Amino acid sequence: MVKIDIEKSRKAGGRMEEVKTIILKDVLPFVDPVARSHARRVLKDAERYKELVIDFRGIEFMGRGFADEVFRVFQEEHPEIKITPLHASTSMLAMIRHLGGKQQ
Repeated sequence: MVKIDIEKSRKAGGRMEEVKTIILKDVLPFVDPVARSHARRVLKDAERYKELVIDFRGIEFMGRGFADEVFRVFQEEHPEIKITPLHASTSMLAMIRHLGGKQQ
């Protein structure tokens, strides 16, 4: 079961703008996110949102396959969706930048 937290939902010009916070430790409780299949599980239904906040709290390691699928492949397919990593380590942020991912 995917645990999500909708931080804000508001109407603006007749359309919904939503932020979805994905707590990785809740989605993948027994493993660190390493595989593309983990990314696809994390991103299930993500295209319905304007912004994704991915919370890395408690995550020790992020695999390149996971990072590439989220921060390059998904982002290229959905450039209108903002992805914000939260509580990511310096090395994780460096990998995201290396893949061309946008970060705050």
